[in-house]
Amino acid sequence: MSIPPAPLPALRDVLRALTTSQYNNNGPWARDSQQTSVFGQGRTALAVGIDALRTRRNARSVRVWFPGYICEDALGVLRGRSVDLAFYPVREDLVPDWDCVGGNSLDSVDLEVFVLVHYFGFPNDGIAARGFCDRRGMVLIEDGAHVAGPLAGMGEGDMTFYSPSKILAGPQGGVLTAAPELVALPATASSGWISGPTMRWLFVRLAQKVFVRLGIPWHGLTGLEPAESSLGPEHCDRFTLRMLSVTSRHLAGAIEKRRANYRVMSEGCLGIVGARPFRAELPEEVCPYVFPVLVEDGSARMVQVLKESGVPASEWPDLPREVLARPEEHRVALDMDRRLMLLPVHQSLQPADLRLMVRRLQDVVAA
Repeated sequence: MSIPPAPLPALRDVLRALTTSQYNNNGPWARDSQQTSVFGQGRTALAVGIDALRTRRNARSVRVWFPGYICEDALGVLRGRSVDLAFYPVREDLVPDWDCVGGNSLDSVDLEVFVLVHYFGFPNDGIAARGFCDRRGMVLIEDGAHVAGPLAGMGEGDMTFYSPSKILAGPQGGVLTAAPELVALPATASSGWISGPTMRWLFVRLAQKVFVRLGIPWHGLTGLEPAESSLGPEHCDRFTLRMLSVTSRHLAGAIEKRRANYRVMSEGCLGIVGARPFRAELPEEVCPYVFPVLVEDGSARMVQVLKESGVPASEWPDLPREVLARPEEHRVALDMDRRLMLLPVHQSLQPADLRLMVRRLQDVVAA
């Protein structure tokens, strides 16, 4: 039995995306009078937002602070720009270690940006981040790549970006929101009707859907996972924009299903020796991106065994080289990187999938 790693598109949504008139820019991601613009990926949305801030403030030098627990892929677009990247340590709950943030003696810059990450769909310490940035004269950007949309505990930032394809069935997409008085965002644009990567995503996800429906294991087959480039196109194609417009109408249902799946996984994993939920409790309004598990002896072996059995477990992607070069300062991030395992809770999962994941996790721990 193979468990799908991400939400599978409904055929009716694909057909609607092929026939709908255009992308509805008034999606569920903006608050009040915020402006919204959609790009190819969340990392592109972040880079465009920083470019807009640089232009508005006529800043020649820019420094962007990220948590040490950040994946290198998220920085790919920014590394191609003249931006100074800095990294602050985090605590065991992934909240910024406020006692150590900004401890490095760096030269002053024209524009300083602080990025607060809301990990796995859970809100981070936004109020403290807002106060910190106000005292330092920094711009606060909220990284909502794991978040379904605005929720309690967010909204303190000057900008927020999301990655809807992590929550909804879609090939790509990064949404940037900001107050119009802060910056002028470029209008949403498209890169053509349908791209090669989108065609591949559509083929792979629909093929997975057929295999699941027929009960045929497919996790050992090559070519049944969409390839994702670290540096994708700046804009989505028109099909992706329309798919985003169609699937966002189902967001409330997706959130409810993900929450229910998360609770099942949390209850099923309680009592497993050597592996525990990173977040056992699920606060109201939170839409979980994944089910994070801390493995005491390290997650690498467990992830590999689970993947070979059809469970799409994964590890946190590679950390930035700057973080790896300062192991003492980023001790917590490195430990999380070694121990954390991610399991799916998306809305396409069936009760049998959840039972299978819990059972195989128990078996692997006991082995």
